[in-house]
Amino acid sequence: MSEELKVEQPLQVTSLESLGQSKTRVEAIPGFEPGTLINVRLKRVSLYDMIASGQIPNELLSVAYAMATSPLGENPVKRMDPEDVTRLGDLTIHIAKTAMVEPSYEQFKEAAGAITDEQLTAIFLYATKGVQALKLFRSQFEFTQTLGGYGKNVGQSAKRLPTGTDDVRSVRT
Repeated sequence: MSEELKVEQPLQVTSLESLGQSKTRVEAIPGFEPGTLINVRLKRVSLYDMIASGQIPNELLSVAYAMATSPLGENPVKRMDPEDVTRLGDLTIHIAKTAMVEPSYEQFKEAAGAITDEQLTAIFLYATKGVQALKLFRSQFEFTQTLGGYGKNVGQSAKRLPTGTDDVRSVRT
């Protein structure tokens, strides 16, 4: 029995042209209505690089550090103090402004009138953690839709409380 030796081709360096073409990617983020998506062109960012180059304001550094060092799938907010949680919104917007290529953050906000927390979260996750994090976010989004969206189908199975009753324990199923 003879074994053929496989001769592997030496790895080639990726060309600068190819690197430039892969800087951005069109990704779907949640729309304004449950179950809808909006496609935007985003680029990845490095929190470490932004911290080191002074692109993140000092007051957001503790939040940026917490986000940069949190493992994928862990909620870093659990480790934050209340002041950092309030700064997280500012950091998320800062990252969205950096990551959004087409439309830009300003163009999106001007055309749509607003950008939702869910949209900001999706952009932040893609920009800092990549497609895998966005897939986790999308699976949670799809799960919510499977359950009937954001309260859309609640009326079908909800029991109405008697007038003047604030205690759900008074409703018998």
